[in-house]
Amino acid sequence: SVKEFEIEPIFTKTNTGVYLANVDENVTNVYINAIKDDPDATIQIITSSNTYNDKNNISMNLIPGNNFVYFQVTSAAGNTRTYSLNVFRSYSTDNKLKNLVISDGELVPEFDPNETTYTVTLEDDLAKLDNVSVIGFKNHNAATIKGNGEYALNPKGTTSVVITVTSQSGDDRYYTVNFVKKEAPSSKLRVLNVYEGELEPDLSRDGLSYYLTVPNEVTSLDLNVGTNVIPEDEEANVEITGNNDFKLGMNPVTIKVTSTKGQTTTYNIYVTRSVLASNYLKELYVEGYDLTPTFNKTTLYYELDVASETDKVNLYAVLEDPESSIEIDGVSDILNKEMTLDYGDNKAYVSVTSKTGSKRVYTVNVIRAHNSEYYLLTLTTNTGTWDKPFETETKEYVIDVPNEASTVTFTGTYSKGAFASGLGDVESKVGVTTHTIVITSESGLTNTYTFTINRPGKNDTSLDSITSNRGDLTLEDNIYKISVPDSAASIKFTVTPHDPNATVVLDDYYRLDYGNNEIEIEIVAEDGETRKTYTINVFRNKDLASINIIKDVITLDIGEEEYIYYDLDPLDTNDREVTWSVLDDTIATINNGTVKALKNGITYVYLRSASNPLIYDRVEINVSLKRISSSVYDVWHIDEEPNDLAEVDFSYVIGIND
Repeated sequence: SVKEFEIEPIFTKTNTGVYLANVDENVTNVYINAIKDDPDATIQIITSSNTYNDKNNISMNLIPGNNFVYFQVTSAAGNTRTYSLNVFRSYSTDNKLKNLVISDGELVPEFDPNETTYTVTLEDDLAKLDNVSVIGFKNHNAATIKGNGEYALNPKGTTSVVITVTSQSGDDRYYTVNFVKKEAPSSKLRVLNVYEGELEPDLSRDGLSYYLTVPNEVTSLDLNVGTNVIPEDEEANVEITGNNDFKLGMNPVTIKVTSTKGQTTTYNIYVTRSVLASNYLKELYVEGYDLTPTFNKTTLYYELDVASETDKVNLYAVLEDPESSIEIDGVSDILNKEMTLDYGDNKAYVSVTSKTGSKRVYTVNVIRAHNSEYYLLTLTTNTGTWDKPFETETKEYVIDVPNEASTVTFTGTYSKGAFASGLGDVESKVGVTTHTIVITSESGLTNTYTFTINRPGKNDTSLDSITSNRGDLTLEDNIYKISVPDSAASIKFTVTPHDPNATVVLDDYYRLDYGNNEIEIEIVAEDGETRKTYTINVFRNKDLASINIIKDVITLDIGEEEYIYYDLDPLDTNDREVTWSVLDDTIATINNGTVKALKNGITYVYLRSASNPLIYDRVEINVSLKRISSSVYDVWHIDEEPNDLAEVDFSYVIGIND
């Protein structure tokens, strides 16, 4: 018995186990009692760490999981029987962290073992970090942790770190830390457009000095915050100074951008106001389109919207003063240009220089609409059967692929200018895999195609091997068989399926009763549906404890025979083979249990276990004349007729010699 805990099945002295006692994970020690049935027998209690001789109770420390104890009972005659007990201490289910430490930043919310998702915002100097360390500390010593270490941070956006805590019982808990890089508030400009001439160079994020030549009549620039002067951070403050009363020659204009954190960036535009001169265009137009605003020789900036399918336009210019010179986009002495259009802004600069060297620049911005088409035009896969042919307007498909197709390759074409995600190689898992291909137009519209990929698992339920911790198995008529000794109270199997993706359904170990134990092991194929059951017959032998001959003495007359009756203990032992022998075969012989008297005398017949000769019993064989005769007297039993010879009865006393 196990103090304070039940064992199963209920103990009976003829069942040697394995007996099982389940205890909670917090139980680290138990008291075990064992009482001998025969006070003359000896008992030895064996644990993984100690052996106790002739003790009826012990205290045993427990480890999580199996704790086997063996009780070896030896009778006075030297016969041994071994009982088995497993005290199973539950594995810990604690898969929590007791602390979570990061090298930089602050967890939000504060760490709580029950909270599994955290955010760390990295801003200002922390936003410049390339790496961060995350260390989790387990709450239970027997748990395991994966994910501790240093992680490279994404240059922008979010980096997710997952710490996995696995309990002793195998249950996982996932703690996720999301590191979000938040850039410092910007003090940079995103847009700087001028209408009075060509800004040189074009705006760049790190460029701070720019140059612009304007006609004589321009005394200030048309700069409007939010329209053509736009900061990266809309909450930043923009201050423009020096943008008034331009004099002839150089005029500095400053644009100061101050972030919400007080950081500043100053842009300098050096504006050169030209002297009065004849540097006008007489006409400026795009063939087939109207400019906005309508052309005026003193207006320097124009816009034109065209459809997304328009990829070219023709720009024309006519000089007012034939003696002035002209350039279009840096090419001298041309009056027209075919403009090849990208989506969005396409600026052409028409520069007119007077005879005296004064320069005037006209700007035409042709805005080509972004393409809104967002279709897959063609699509094929390298394997599988589709439920329907592909059509651009059909958004959902089912593809059945063979088991060996662990990867499906999608190849297709899509609308011009659009962006496609989801083409290429796609992992196909056994079962159902859902895959999407998203087409995004230049204008930002999205179109999603969904594919359900069905990949069947293999239906292979065959085995490569079955082995046991009790010896080799044989296969007869599709049934595996093994015979184990009395001491084998349990058995464990190692099963290797032919398909490594198949699942083996079996117990960690099996308790064995005496005699035949039919055990079934199931193989579930990769497809999850095909199953096969394998049968194993384990025969546990029951050892012979003792042999008991019914009679202590057998008296025989010369020539007489008698069968010697006996019992085996236990009665249901399968170790039933015995051998017979006689001490003096001149007095009697023994043949398969039948003794035959040969001459007067006393001898012994021995009955021994064939497997263990130390287990035996014996009977005394007394051979003598069983009749009394006399040459002088007639001898008979009382109540018998005279001259009837009497059988020996040891209550008679004969006192007269013949």
